[in-house]
Amino acid sequence: MDSRKKYEMYFMTFWILTLIPSASIHFDSNIFGILSVLAYLTFVGVFGYLSYKKTEKQIALLESTMEYELQL
Repeated sequence: MDSRKKYEMYFMTFWILTLIPSASIHFDSNIFGILSVLAYLTFVGVFGYLSYKKTEKQIALLESTMEYELQL
């Protein structure tokens, strides 16, 4: 999971950059429409990153619990 997290943000950034031209065509180059799409994608990216952090903590807790149970 750690190795995937390192590359996930690069993929998200690339994905956002590839969506800009299609958003520009869809909104007829309306700057407010394009900015709203970018704001939404940034929102999704930030919450995706926060979910990785939460999942890492849960996995660490489960691993420590498993180690404790195996020692018994």
